[in-house]
Amino acid sequence: MNIAAAAAKTQCQTISAMEKLLPGKAPTVLEDRGTVLKNEVHHFQVALRCDQGPWAIFGLRAEAEGDLAPYVSFTIAELVPALVTVCNADDYYLAKDPALIPDPLLPFSPVGLSIPYGQWKGLWVTVKAEDGLPVGTHEIKINIITAANELLAQTSYTLEVLDAALPETNLYTTGWMHYDCIAYQHKVEMFSEAFYGIFDAYIRAYVDGGYNMLLTPLFTPPLDTKVGSERMTAQLVGVTKTEGGYAFDFSKLKTFIDFVLPRGIKYLEFSHLFTQWGGEHCPKVMAQTEDGEKRIFGWEDDATSPAYLYFLEEMFAALTAFLEKEGVLDISFFHLTDEPGDKHIESYKKCHDAVKKHVKGRPLMDAMSEYSFYEKGLVDVPVVAIHCAENYTDHGVNDIWVYNCCSPSDRYYTNRFINMPAERTRVMGVQMYQSGVKGYLHWGFNFYNSVLSIMPINPYEDTGAGRYFPSGDAFVVYPKEDGVSESIRYCMMQEAFQDYRALSLLESYIGREEVLSLLTRHGYLGYRDYPHSAEALRALRQEVNSLIARYAAT
Repeated sequence: MNIAAAAAKTQCQTISAMEKLLPGKAPTVLEDRGTVLKNEVHHFQVALRCDQGPWAIFGLRAEAEGDLAPYVSFTIAELVPALVTVCNADDYYLAKDPALIPDPLLPFSPVGLSIPYGQWKGLWVTVKAEDGLPVGTHEIKINIITAANELLAQTSYTLEVLDAALPETNLYTTGWMHYDCIAYQHKVEMFSEAFYGIFDAYIRAYVDGGYNMLLTPLFTPPLDTKVGSERMTAQLVGVTKTEGGYAFDFSKLKTFIDFVLPRGIKYLEFSHLFTQWGGEHCPKVMAQTEDGEKRIFGWEDDATSPAYLYFLEEMFAALTAFLEKEGVLDISFFHLTDEPGDKHIESYKKCHDAVKKHVKGRPLMDAMSEYSFYEKGLVDVPVVAIHCAENYTDHGVNDIWVYNCCSPSDRYYTNRFINMPAERTRVMGVQMYQSGVKGYLHWGFNFYNSVLSIMPINPYEDTGAGRYFPSGDAFVVYPKEDGVSESIRYCMMQEAFQDYRALSLLESYIGREEVLSLLTRHGYLGYRDYPHSAEALRALRQEVNSLIARYAAT
């Protein structure tokens, strides 16, 4: 390769992490500097393009120079197919037709970084320190080096690290972990030593991403399962059917809890005790019987049958005693059934009455948007779709959690689809602070199955759960051989949670009303009314940082 000719035809510039760099479109959200609190994770990109033919330059690597170099890591923002679009999309999308859009942040392959001829390529830059970044203004030089160890291109980014730190969040945050997907993708036995070796990477990514509550499977979660079928067993409670009833073994659950709590999990969210969308049947429960291991409850059993209610009574007596002994009952939350509707209110009441008396005052929580459930006292923690939040707030109930999933996809609501602009995902942090909600839930941290878990999928090829859900709805991390790769959308949610914490910190200095006034001045007026601009969100965060630095210094 003629390095001089290639260098002359190579473009290299730093841009915002909030730009999903499309191969055929020049970057528009240029960014060569930023500010960050010392315990934040900071992201930006290097946009690369080479018009030296005939095909591509490959074998490249990236190096950082400067005193922040030990804290800098590089990944490649790779393209994936976003094939499932939505029928009611508004005009705030990158693409409404099937498209290739960057999302997974992958390590360099053995052939290194490759820049296809005439295409823009994003080099993702993460600046992160476990014990805090050094305070001050730092220049980060980025060198793009060829396989022959020659300099192809160079750019730089200035990062100011402020002498202030984000506080612990007061927001409950959960993104459901799907354990069968880990076991299948990595070919490990469920909850084996090999499983935990891989799970370590998932849980560390989960906590680093800003999540503090973890879905914990007492029994195989009855989620996204075709009626009459079953998912791979993911059961932490050992059950033995005895002549007089049941015996329970919590050793697997103890191993699980002892594994996740030291890694940053603050709350345990126990899996649903009744099937999804109405709670009409039992989850899959496996037990040791005199005929060996068998499924003793499932789709064929009514949710409130005497046999299952007796089982729950026996199980909860043992479970709550175990949780108390382990000192974790006070961080435990329980689910009944996911997304019940108004037509299920009577069946839900039966499920509620069967369980509430056994959980020793701990909260029952479920994703439900109809106010009637809360009005009748059937749920302690209603988790409400963001476009339905007014069902509660109009009644003066603000102590809710919110979620988004396949919907909303229109009216400019935030979501995390691959074909949405990155800032449309990140703005969620500002909106949650502004609305005063107490928690956030998403159903898919790592769902690598098709719709209704009929079959596993390859998430690099199928980003829509069997080409059914909007692309990206089902997961924000990708499996790789030794663990997990983050995505652009994962990083946007990570920054959203950081934005929330920064606003909370500013509130501690100037009060909530003044922070809300600041958001209004910047045009942030609710879940639907906000600036559709990465630059606007960056400008807001810069002012927040400036105010924090001023008050922290006094």
